[in-house]
Amino acid sequence: MKDREYIQEDEIDLRELFKTIWEKKLFVILFTSIVTFSAIIFAYNKTPIYEVKSYIELGFIDNKIIEEPAILEQKLKVVFGIDNNMMNNNLKEGIITSISQTKNIKNFLEIKTEAISNEIAIAKSREILEYTQKLYEPKIEQYKTLVNNDISNIENEINF
Repeated sequence: MKDREYIQEDEIDLRELFKTIWEKKLFVILFTSIVTFSAIIFAYNKTPIYEVKSYIELGFIDNKIIEEPAILEQKLKVVFGIDNNMMNNNLKEGIITSISQTKNIKNFLEIKTEAISNEIAIAKSREILEYTQKLYEPKIEQYKTLVNNDISNIENEINF
């Protein structure tokens, strides 16, 4: 007998449930409308944030990588203040959210930037790329000079 009472108490009466909801329909409709209206206002007033993900490939000079990716990553983080949240937080100018090594590929760095427009985020990524290019121009020019000297020495030997 106790088992039978327990089972009956565990059942849900759908008619009574719908009756209760129907009695409170004004509250349900009002609450749903307020939440929906608030969500619509929030969605239209929220400024969209664009994220750009770009990759920098580190080149090789004479079969040696110009700079270890971990070292370049740390340099860029310091120069652009990635770990310092106070230095870089204006979405109108664009922010660099992360610089990290790409997994399983030794000579690539992944850079993520965010801004209120896609163009600004791309410009911020280009800023890092241009800085990196300028950083290694002296090494590249030095290598070019060495190669040109070697070529000139070989030409002199050929002419001799």
